[in-house]
Amino acid sequence: MDLRELRSFVALAERGHFGATAALLGISQPALSKQIRQLEKQVGGRLFVRSRQGAELTEAGQLLLMDAQSLVRASDDWLDRARRTSLGQIGRIQIGFGFSALMVVASAVAGFRKQYPAVEISLTDMSSSRQVDALRKGTIQVGLVRLPVGKEFHQRKFLADRMALVVPENWEYGRPQSLADCRDLPFVSLSHDMASGFYGHVMRLCEEAGFLPRVVQETTEFHTVMACVAAGIGVGVVSESFLASRQAHEGVRVQPLHTPTAAWDIGAVWRKDNSSPLVNQFVRLLQQSVRATGKFGPASA
Repeated sequence: MDLRELRSFVALAERGHFGATAALLGISQPALSKQIRQLEKQVGGRLFVRSRQGAELTEAGQLLLMDAQSLVRASDDWLDRARRTSLGQIGRIQIGFGFSALMVVASAVAGFRKQYPAVEISLTDMSSSRQVDALRKGTIQVGLVRLPVGKEFHQRKFLADRMALVVPENWEYGRPQSLADCRDLPFVSLSHDMASGFYGHVMRLCEEAGFLPRVVQETTEFHTVMACVAAGIGVGVVSESFLASRQAHEGVRVQPLHTPTAAWDIGAVWRKDNSSPLVNQFVRLLQQSVRATGKFGPASA
């Protein structure tokens, strides 16, 4: 059975006139009559009684009309959903992010939900390495990770971050001005399991300064690092993006690290074989959010 024939049957039943129905459907009256005859041939009986006044449903036609209307509506609903899906207006998308991307991703998600309310979007806080694994497994569609990543991914830079040294105020060990001054000092650090990329970066910076840090306390988040430093347990290294999210740094003195290797890039990353329009829509809104904040490095392809 041709859906066009079913649609013509419903339209003619609702209007009761061949000429008006043909005009509505954008076909000729003979073409409409042919479709109705073909449908009647398939069902094995007449669906309309034809007269000079128009067309009136037979008893069989009346019994079949409701089912036909449901089928036509279901077809229209499916086509509308398919079109909206292809345009990235409905569906589901999972986003991974790390601490450096928190502020900008929150703004992007708020804008995305406002513009595409029918899209289900979820966020998962995880390290860059775990995001890359999740992208490969397909459990997230976009990751906001440290760059660069593997060649199997599209990647678009949108944020530049940098490390900063945090030191207890009025500390018995003095006022170190650089990592090199911390050679013999105790360190408070994010754990390797929690943030392997950041942890490794800190270790490399310390190696460049000529020492390996003596870590006396590992934590799972920057807030705890700051609290431990303020308590005088040791010095720590945090990101400037984290410091920017705090209104005060009580008990802690911040010392920026100006060496070029203390900086890194964060970008949106997605698999090259992922052609979902939702991904493109989210990355576009992410770039708009970055430009709107004016706080981060410009996005580039």
